[in-house]
Amino acid sequence: MLLEAQTGWGEARTGVVMDRLARFAGVPNDVPVRSLTIGWLLDNRSKHRLVAFADALGDRAVPWPGFPYAPVPDGVSWT
Repeated sequence: MLLEAQTGWGEARTGVVMDRLARFAGVPNDVPVRSLTIGWLLDNRSKHRLVAFADALGDRAVPWPGFPYAPVPDGVSWT
């Protein structure tokens, strides 16, 4: 709701960023992105979520979901 309330943001743009955030933060597919709250984002038990949010706002691609905190998945070459 916070993203969508900003000037120039709508449901589509917010949906894209939230989907990217969920993917980057390693949120399971069965968790609705609308359930991700500011409290969830800022929970200090998982500081990588704020980094994932910053990545989701930009155009930068990440090599795998959860990067850089999640382990390298099988089949992904990383050096």
